[in-house]
This record gives sequence, C-alpha cells and structure tokens, in this order.
Amino acid sequence: MSIERLIYDINCKIMHTHERLSQSTYSVHKLVTQWLNEYMEKNKKPERYLTWFDTLTVSEKAKEKINKIIKEDKIY
Repeated sequence: MSIERLIYDINCKIMHTHERLSQSTYSVHKLVTQWLNEYMEKNKKPERYLTWFDTLTVSEKAKEKINKIIKEDKIY
C-alpha cells in the first residue's frame, strides 16, 4: 500500500509540473502576441497576430471564409 501511495504522489507531482509548464507557455505566448500587435499598431503596420491558443466560435461558412483568407494572405 505504501508503494502505491508513493507512485500516486509522484504521478501527482509530475502532472502538477506539466500543468504549470502548460500555463506558463500559454502566458508567454499571449504576452508576446500582445506586444507584437501593439508594436504593429504603433508603427502603422497592417498585420496582426493571433496565438495558437485563440479560440473563435463561428459557423461552418465563416470558417471556410477564414481559412480561405488565411490561405490567400499567408506569408511564406
């Protein structure tokens, strides 16, 4: 029983560390994206950035239009 408890505690610590790392990654991406967009606006650039974490709820038709715009406007 004590070994099972030890394994459980280790797994919990690993999961907690993973959660903190994920949250940190999200925070950094969000902050950098905000800084980039402020810079772009300040310098009157037309581009704006989105993070991979941004979530939008749209209709299927709107999704197709968004994908088309992204595909046409993608900078290689």
